Amino acid sequence: MIPCSGKRESFRMSAVCDLRRLEGDNLVVHFGGRLSEVDVFTYGRSLLEFSELLREINGALNPGSRLEVRIVADGPGSFRVQLRIARHILKNLWAAIEGSPTGSASVGSFLGAIASVLLLNLVSPSEDEQIVVGDDVVEIRRGDTLIILPREAKEAAEQVQKNPAVLDRVQRTFEVLEDDPSIESFGITRHLNDPEPEFEIQRKYFRELAEKGDRVISDEAIRIVPHKATLVLNKIWLDRSKTRKWQVVWNGFPVSVTVHDDSFFDRLAHRAITIRQGDALRGTLEVRQERNEMTGAWENREYRVTEVDDVIYPPQQGEMLD
Repeated sequence: MIPCSGKRESFRMSAVCDLRRLEGDNLVVHFGGRLSEVDVFTYGRSLLEFSELLREINGALNPGSRLEVRIVADGPGSFRVQLRIARHILKNLWAAIEGSPTGSASVGSFLGAIASVLLLNLVSPSEDEQIVVGDDVVEIRRGDTLIILPREAKEAAEQVQKNPAVLDRVQRTFEVLEDDPSIESFGITRHLNDPEPEFEIQRKYFRELAEKGDRVISDEAIRIVPHKATLVLNKIWLDRSKTRKWQVVWNGFPVSVTVHDDSFFDRLAHRAITIRQGDALRGTLEVRQERNEMTGAWENREYRVTEVDDVIYPPQQGEMLD
């Protein structure tokens, strides 16, 4: 079953995702959770990556066009931001798809295509999959999920759902969201005051989407920068996982790191050292950077602790009074 906030039926289907309701040139992004605000890093990075996802989809469907995405409002519930997509560019996009001089498809078809890209990559095909194609609507049954979308949106999604650049942006978007434990879901809807988003992905599925991409990046666009760093521990995992991300503070900034020092875990297992929240690790931090094609700037993408030299314990109250 997939996480979809569409109307649920008590018989046969566990979830119904009706993407036909997405229409107009406004798109509201929903950050779910018990919060009325969101971390500025998560907010900025996730919106940037999601906007780039929109541009990659547009570029794949209509090469040479430029999609313009602007923030026009924000609102509660749990936390929402409204984006406006330039309509005249979308008309050109759909004219190209349909071979029509004016483009008769709605802007909602593009929004439906965005949601479809996420859904069709998240819901694995099943042996009993059924696809019913009507004049204007396509219904896809996969297991216990029913997806309903405009026919143009399905055709557009098929063109881009396996596009490496599109999958890369899907991966980046959900990597950012997964790193912030306060974000419980990510959704898309039409209006800031909608009681529930039209389409919503729960947190437990973030990892699956974050691993969908198969990035193809030239060596010239990647570099690894090592640092001797002191990392203050906020959230830790002690199961030797090289994929679970620890939450740490480095030079005053919160970052998510993976730990790859087996000898460090051996020392923990033999109780040669102990750690807890508030302690600090001193060692080697490798920062994986990728060059931004538009600006030429190097952007931090991944943090790996490759060697732990020492554990620093904060002074106890008695020590501070001495």
